[in-house]
Amino acid sequence: MSREKIPVPSVGKTNQELSPFESFKKKHKPLKEAFNPEEELANISQLSREEKGRALRGFKEKLATQHAAWAAFRTDIENRIKENPDVAGSVFNDTLVAYADAYGFTKEQITLAAEIFEDYLATRAAVLKTRETYPDDRELVQKLTGIRVPEGTTVKVSIGAMNIDIVTNTRYMNMVYAQSKEMDEPIEYGGLAWNRNVDGEHVPYNLISDEIEGDSVRVHEVQHQTNHLYRDFFEMEIDDIEMRSMRLIYDMNSDPTVRRTGLESYVSSRVTSATRRAKDEILAYAADGTSAENTFKILTKKDGKAYDYLKDLREEKSDDPIWLDVVPKKVVTEYEGVVKSGTEVFATLAHKFPRDEVIALLSAEPLEDWSRFMTRMYPHKSQFSNEPRKVLRELVEKSPQMDRERAAKIEKLKQTAKENTLPALGTAAIGTALGAFEAHQINAAYETHSDRNNVEFIDADSAYFNVVYASSALPVNKETIGHADALILDVRTVHTKNEAEDFVAIGAQSHERLSAIDTALMEIHGIRAAGIPSRYLRLIEEALEHKIPIYFLDIETPEAERAEDRSNTLKVAESAVGVGLVARGVKELNQEKQTRRSFLSGFSQLLAGSYLGSRIPDGALAAAEQYEPDTRAFAHPLKQELASINSQIHPETHLALDLETQDALVAQKAHTLGKWLGAKLGHKPSLALVLDKKHIGLKRELEMSEEERLLQLRKDLGPDLWQQSDIIRVSGKHFNLKSKVFKDDSLMK
Repeated sequence: MSREKIPVPSVGKTNQELSPFESFKKKHKPLKEAFNPEEELANISQLSREEKGRALRGFKEKLATQHAAWAAFRTDIENRIKENPDVAGSVFNDTLVAYADAYGFTKEQITLAAEIFEDYLATRAAVLKTRETYPDDRELVQKLTGIRVPEGTTVKVSIGAMNIDIVTNTRYMNMVYAQSKEMDEPIEYGGLAWNRNVDGEHVPYNLISDEIEGDSVRVHEVQHQTNHLYRDFFEMEIDDIEMRSMRLIYDMNSDPTVRRTGLESYVSSRVTSATRRAKDEILAYAADGTSAENTFKILTKKDGKAYDYLKDLREEKSDDPIWLDVVPKKVVTEYEGVVKSGTEVFATLAHKFPRDEVIALLSAEPLEDWSRFMTRMYPHKSQFSNEPRKVLRELVEKSPQMDRERAAKIEKLKQTAKENTLPALGTAAIGTALGAFEAHQINAAYETHSDRNNVEFIDADSAYFNVVYASSALPVNKETIGHADALILDVRTVHTKNEAEDFVAIGAQSHERLSAIDTALMEIHGIRAAGIPSRYLRLIEEALEHKIPIYFLDIETPEAERAEDRSNTLKVAESAVGVGLVARGVKELNQEKQTRRSFLSGFSQLLAGSYLGSRIPDGALAAAEQYEPDTRAFAHPLKQELASINSQIHPETHLALDLETQDALVAQKAHTLGKWLGAKLGHKPSLALVLDKKHIGLKRELEMSEEERLLQLRKDLGPDLWQQSDIIRVSGKHFNLKSKVFKDDSLMK
């Protein structure tokens, strides 16, 4: 296919309305040249470590842009076919060349895309020809299925874009399935896409049950079957271009770094495609009332049949450590987790809304986003009780009368409440008894008021805050995020958006899985694996998986960080000298014979030593709390007061920001972030803050008025306050992260 520039296609568009290609191009900067991921990675593998790091950043950006262009091209063509199944080949060619020229599609990619469209045209022609040859519905159905249509059996035929739809009864459908060598048990669902060789032509057809109850459900099922084939044709086949490229990189390259990158991209693409198909099936099964549990079993049954989308990957034998590290987790754990979550979310929402409305709501959302979507629909109430049992009891008592099964579950929840514990049930399980809204409240209460002593729930003016005081002994997991709209991490070693992006990218993996690519990125910005607390690893991975943006607020300039190092040195020295002076002072004061001179000397040394060593009680408390920070312990507020006093009586050792000022800064930025997100989401947001345990004064700062807090900050930092105004956001997926720096305007004044 020619790569000459041609006029941008604008079929069906007015002069004022941008074409899909023009709209995409406006948002995505075109690549300057052809981009072949395999060749690019092969070239990068030959570079030095320093050059490799820089090149990999550019590679990831190009790969993400080209992938987005493929998706836009696919959608563009799909929509044209939906508008006109007989779309002209010239329109396809013009559209393909426009995208290919702007976004560097390789010759192989262009050729494959053209072949796909040619197959579509051939299939479309075969469908139309077959229908023309067999105008009688019963004769056509018998020709397609190979099974005579019994007397009294009704069949209705319609023509889709590249398939023939047959609506008939379940009895006849089972007759068709029984004669198929590939189907050894009766059908238990509404329809199936099939194909047949008719007079030498390959003709796809859909069998659809006429026994599905409800007009809206039938319309959905027919639409599901009608769209199934050609949607899969473009989604799966065109995505296969990148999949095959990534698999080839893994198979053919000798560099472990490059092989891991290729395999991870390949498997992720396969899983994404599988979840896309699973979403369609979940909605189809849900339409006829199939339970969430049964739907999950059907879609994850490892039998090699229609829904076992990842069978080849799961069963492929390999003793390669990279394969064994990547594939099982993604193909089994990750995929099944997304499917299970999706079925549970639908069940939960279906107890609150009509099924057809839920189908319409979820159809536009990717399956992996359903849980997050449900959370957005049900924001927190204005307040939570400090007693989770009370919350649970109130919700149960307010619930309407339900059927016997749900009533039994409510009784179980009541009994659990009486036993002074909360049920460790998922959102969908509780939702089955109480409905989605109540489930959200119970889970939020469970997550924020559990007996995890290192968690505080704060209902501030701008947001609800889950504040977790992290320690190495108390690992932070996905429950920490709860139903948060954003995750805030306390990482003072991050100074720029690139460092934040790399921190998140690396933190999304376990230390053992850090690849050479990640190591190269770490070296560029001076980040070390040891610098990423292990407690954050799973948390970062969960946030990215559920598309929860990650924010860094406690950002300190490198100059302040160096000052803090000097401060720490002085603190150690002062404490050591202080202990020595106290000991000498006590010794002199304990002498039996005292002169005025020796008394003054001893008393002076005791005072000086007490001053210099006044952090000792603070340190003792810190040591006592080292294993498990307890927000309810007596030492919790006392430790904060001692830390505050130390920062005031030892200004010479607090060259960097003192603890109280750090807490005030984090609180102010969190307050600003809450206002931003609240305006964007349309409700009071929930923010999860995971902080070092030293930040135990944050609650006081968050509950303080903004006016008081800013007054304190201006007093502490003076004209340099504006330097601490950065807020960094990182969002997206691993290998396709985006970061942005915002300014807190309240700190700029």
